[in-house]
Amino acid sequence: PGHPKTRIVIASSIFLDITNAIKQVTAFAFANYDINRIYARSFGENIASQRVLEKAGFTLEGEFKKVVFKNGDYYDELVYAIRK
Repeated sequence: PGHPKTRIVIASSIFLDITNAIKQVTAFAFANYDINRIYARSFGENIASQRVLEKAGFTLEGEFKKVVFKNGDYYDELVYAIRK
């Protein structure tokens, strides 16, 4: 429902909010815990999650082909990480 431009604006706002939330959680973790690396995993098909992680400063460290079995299919898994 709603006008397509409205949906794009809402989706863009959510995207920015999630990116900022990841940045804040990452900064908090580095400031308050004795860690030097945080990683996140994404399905290869989930372009939106990959984009959010990259905008938050994470870099792609590994790509594993057809390693996650879900709902009868195998999916690629990508590993992103950020360091202090």
